[in-house]
Amino acid sequence: MAECDATEEQFAEVDALTARAEWTTDGLPAEPAPELTKQERRDVEEALALIHGRDRQGRRPGHAE
Repeated sequence: MAECDATEEQFAEVDALTARAEWTTDGLPAEPAPELTKQERRDVEEALALIHGRDRQGRRPGHAE
């Protein structure tokens, strides 16, 4: 149970970014993809960095540096 809670906590920020992206894109046509603004590109890059295991400081949470 504690491990599950820790995992959920670790991915809470990713989940929030995903939810925000889904909410932002509601109602947009599937094709063609809209051009992203600079802020949207930064948001995508940040979400991908989190998904790939890096936090905002470039560290992998839970790993020794």
